[in-house]
Amino acid sequence: MPQRLIDAILRTLSYADIFSYPLRADEIYKYLIGIKSSQRAVEKSLKNHNWLGNKDGMFFLNGRKKLVDLRKKRESWSGTKMEIAGKAANILRYIPSIMLVGVTGALALQNADRRQIYYGIFQV
Repeated sequence: MPQRLIDAILRTLSYADIFSYPLRADEIYKYLIGIKSSQRAVEKSLKNHNWLGNKDGMFFLNGRKKLVDLRKKRESWSGTKMEIAGKAANILRYIPSIMLVGVTGALALQNADRRQIYYGIFQV
C-alpha cells in the first residue's frame, strides 16, 4: 500500500478529528486530502494500523473511540434542527426577495451540537 495514500488518510482523519467527526470508509474516500485514489484502494489501506481505530464502520485516530457515539448523538440532534430549518424554509419561500435558503457547517454534515441554536444566517 502506497505511503502517499496512508499519509492522505491520516491527514483526512486528522482534519475530521478537529470537528470530533469520525469518518466512514466512503467518507474518507470522498474527502481524501492531497491525492486522488480509488475507493477500493482507500478501503484496503484502512486495515491494520496502530494509529487507526474502527467502531461501527467509522474510523478515527487511535484513542478517540468515544467520537463514534458522539457522532450518532449529533446526527440525532441535527435531524431535529433540520426539521426546524425545513419548516422555516417553507415559510421563507413565499418572500420574493429571498433567493436562497441554505444549511452549512456542522448542521449540513449532521454534526451540530445539541446546544447550538441557529437563527437566520448566523449561529448563536
